[in-house]
Amino acid sequence: MFKIDSFNSPKESAQALAIEIAAQIRRILSVKAHAGLAFSGGKSPILFLQELSQMPLEWGKCRISLVDERVLPLTDPENNALLLHTHFLQNKAQAAPFAPLVLDASVGTEELLKHARASYTQPDLAVLGMGEDGHTASLFACAPEYENALKSPEPIVATTPTSAPFKRLSMSLNALESCQMLYLLISGDQKRAVFERACFALEPSLPISYILHSQKVVCHVYCA
Repeated sequence: MFKIDSFNSPKESAQALAIEIAAQIRRILSVKAHAGLAFSGGKSPILFLQELSQMPLEWGKCRISLVDERVLPLTDPENNALLLHTHFLQNKAQAAPFAPLVLDASVGTEELLKHARASYTQPDLAVLGMGEDGHTASLFACAPEYENALKSPEPIVATTPTSAPFKRLSMSLNALESCQMLYLLISGDQKRAVFERACFALEPSLPISYILHSQKVVCHVYCA
């Protein structure tokens, strides 16, 4: 299930999504002690993260986590945690507690998963991105662990995409569908074409289609 909102520019889309997420945080905190938010990495969400960081919210009650992470040192420029520290955990949002998915990139996969699962708290909301190959989070159709990522009851899975660098940890499809709401932020003609293809039907080669056609959660799509 999905709903689409279209905008004239990535800036407009980012601003609108920041306003929407702020409203949802206020709603959640009106009935719960804490709100959980999971964010994607990459360049696409930077404008949105910067906008959201300036919203006057009770950030100390917001638990921030990542949808996925590359298995890299915390100081690596490709690290999603570093991206959040640079573009989001600033301004008013610097008070928000944040839990990285990967603390020590030198340990083995089982140790990485053990830590990530032990510290996992189900987020209320997650903001997703999408690649031009249709992947979302680090659910890649090319990864040998893809089927496990779609079916696993565990909240965090390991994936090793053959079409992208780095081993990764990612929220599983089950964890994503356990959110109250999902948001997808996309821009550009190429991604729009892939998205429109995924809208027609569930297509295993396009991981995002599992989100768009989920019967468990609604995905709100912000498209520029």
